[in-house]
Amino acid sequence: MRCDPNYAIGYSTERINPCDDEHTLEEKIKIVACKVITGSRVLILGLTYKENVPDTRESPVEEMIRELKEFEIDVYGYDPLLRPEEIEHFGARPVASLEEFGEPGKTGAPVDCIVINAPHALFSNLTLETVCGICNGKPIVVDVTGMLRGDDEVRDGCVYRTL
Repeated sequence: MRCDPNYAIGYSTERINPCDDEHTLEEKIKIVACKVITGSRVLILGLTYKENVPDTRESPVEEMIRELKEFEIDVYGYDPLLRPEEIEHFGARPVASLEEFGEPGKTGAPVDCIVINAPHALFSNLTLETVCGICNGKPIVVDVTGMLRGDDEVRDGCVYRTL
């Protein structure tokens, strides 16, 4: 009996893709390692599995947050599609809005790194300059899906990585 060659290919992605999450996480940690890790602050934008959908099942963010916390990194989460308690379930401190960043004493005082995980349509007005503006020192931006890839004019002032 002959085997359909596409049959095996369909399942091969299930074996490969879990490694992608681990690779993504390792890249984020290496980038943040350019700064002092302990006490660093990381903001994750979009905690859902997929953009524009409030579904958190299969989201790699929970594992990412757990790994970051092992390095004693303070993790904040902002996702306009999720309730604060859903963000807390991931282990991140919920942030009400990006507008509160940069204001001393607020929950969202400047962060050291921003990870754009799920590029919701509600984030479409974000630019690399805006994102870097809510970071301390030399900003680190990890853009998992490449949402800001075309925004080249500000790259000199920050570390920008996309996967």
